[in-house]
Amino acid sequence: MASERYGYDREEMRAEGRASVMAWWRRVERSGPGMWLARHTRLLARLSDEETHLAGRAGLLVALVALVIMMLAYVACRGDVLAAGLVSFPAVAVAFAAAVGLAVFWDAYRDSGERAADWLSTRPGVATWRQVAADYGPRAVCRDVVPAVLPRMLASWRDGSPGAVRPMPWHAAWLAGTSWGMEVWLGSERHIYVLGPTRSGKTVSVVIPAVVEAPGFVLATSTRGDIIKATRRLREQGVTDRERGAVFGGGHAATHVFDPEGVADNDPLTRHNMDWTPLQGCDDPSTAMRRAQTMVAIGGMGAGSNNAEWGVSAAMYVQALLYAAAVADRTINDCYEWSLSPENAQEAADLIRRYTPQREMDQWAATLNALPHVDPRQKGSEWFGVKNAFAILADPNVRARMNLSPSDPRLVDPKSMVLRGDTVYVLSQPKRDGGVSGNAGVFVSLLLDTFQEACQDIAMDRSAGSRGKIEPPARFVLDELSNIEKWPALRNAITQGGGNGYQLVIVEQSRQQMADDRDGYGQAVERTVWENCHRVMLKGVSDDETLKWWIQQIGTHNLTRRESSWNPGQGPLGGVSTRHEREESVTQRELSLLPRGYALVEPLGQAPALVSLQMYTTRGWWPDARRLAGHDGRTR
Repeated sequence: MASERYGYDREEMRAEGRASVMAWWRRVERSGPGMWLARHTRLLARLSDEETHLAGRAGLLVALVALVIMMLAYVACRGDVLAAGLVSFPAVAVAFAAAVGLAVFWDAYRDSGERAADWLSTRPGVATWRQVAADYGPRAVCRDVVPAVLPRMLASWRDGSPGAVRPMPWHAAWLAGTSWGMEVWLGSERHIYVLGPTRSGKTVSVVIPAVVEAPGFVLATSTRGDIIKATRRLREQGVTDRERGAVFGGGHAATHVFDPEGVADNDPLTRHNMDWTPLQGCDDPSTAMRRAQTMVAIGGMGAGSNNAEWGVSAAMYVQALLYAAAVADRTINDCYEWSLSPENAQEAADLIRRYTPQREMDQWAATLNALPHVDPRQKGSEWFGVKNAFAILADPNVRARMNLSPSDPRLVDPKSMVLRGDTVYVLSQPKRDGGVSGNAGVFVSLLLDTFQEACQDIAMDRSAGSRGKIEPPARFVLDELSNIEKWPALRNAITQGGGNGYQLVIVEQSRQQMADDRDGYGQAVERTVWENCHRVMLKGVSDDETLKWWIQQIGTHNLTRRESSWNPGQGPLGGVSTRHEREESVTQRELSLLPRGYALVEPLGQAPALVSLQMYTTRGWWPDARRLAGHDGRTR
């Protein structure tokens, strides 16, 4: 009656009951006997097959057993029907209950996500439990990944150095989830590329755990403040995974929020508090050149664009403005004023000559001095790139948050932050379709450049005993970075990062989002990223190219088809023909209907595995997180 009163269909109410049955089935599968049956029998494969008759045959078997018991009771009671009925009643009742239970189970199981998961996990080409045990678990991480990622830490522990810590899997890898009841870890020596449309669970299953469980420095990008709210206190105060003994965050590490547009200024927890300016380091001409190239490329005049010929000149002007502001200890405000017109930029030329007596820098000043004498049409085309590079600074609030001189003592030190294991949250509005200056994404890219270069410098600092690695590894969690802005240094970070001790976790809605030539990185860069990362695909990915790639990775298998036929010339039994074929193990439809809470995971060089993802609320550190949340609530 309640369902009718609120307009619910009766089947909707039954769906809740089916969900409860499947929750019980998941507990059975994860139990010891359930795991043994899954690994050592073909029960799951037969039960989940679309042509299965297993449940019906099991029900028929139960009925036959009950019938046999009744007949035996009838014989034993010498034909006394009443006595036979009383004797056989318990067995008949049990058989009836079993038949009803089978019917209820099959009604819940046949169209469920659990059936799809059981089917995919048992397909030929998907990692078996033996492969998972050999190549994906914590022992494999300690054997194969730790020596490559943590050489100094491992050597110190083996030598028994004072204060040495034994390297553990969480120091060198990230726990993605479980497969066949065993943990699946993705090593930090490779990057991670995650595909998941909106509402596929990527934030709760990938982004938040990747931030909280970072073994050292972590930088996370986002367009919303929810990731900060979920993880900042945990990174500041530290949490302990009581199942494994791992400790994440805490210590002397600090957290920083870079939010030049004030996306999340309504909450003190998510408010901008990071003192940084893109002028940091620009007193070095090479740094100024790199920053200028990034700003011009994001402004729509980089290599491969329709305005690339003007982009070269624009980059020369921008690098001169950045360099002048840095050597003269000016602010980004001055750069913005200079960018408004070539005439305003003459002050920057004067500052270069005044503060850099080296003759080789006169050329940069001369480039600016020549601007007023250039043909007006050419000057307008070249200066367009300069104005675009600084366009977002028209917002006084954005300027105010970065209006610091390069000598300001409040400025952060990126290298110290990486070594200390700090956490940096980077927020920005999503970029506008087809726009080049709709958000502060240019400064997000410059900040990423800054920390990537800091990681590179630390890794190459042999005097610090780094052995070419950052230990523990740094992590960049780039959540939908393509929606914020293109990062021109992405290809370089992908090809160098893993070997130098920093890992990128790239989270996108689809490969097309990154491969788009106009608003993304282009197919060449996207392919480089795809081929150099552990691949993770969540529920809902539907583009043909990605699904076909996974189908090829899973591969084909042998299939034997037997067909019976009869005609008068074949005798009373007819004929049977056997045909051997090879067919794809999975179809695009089966992959596109991947159950929620599961992902296909392919570590580089390994077979794809169907992994049950672990949401952050099911992780071993969640009780600590709840305790911290409760404490914060009481103290506010």
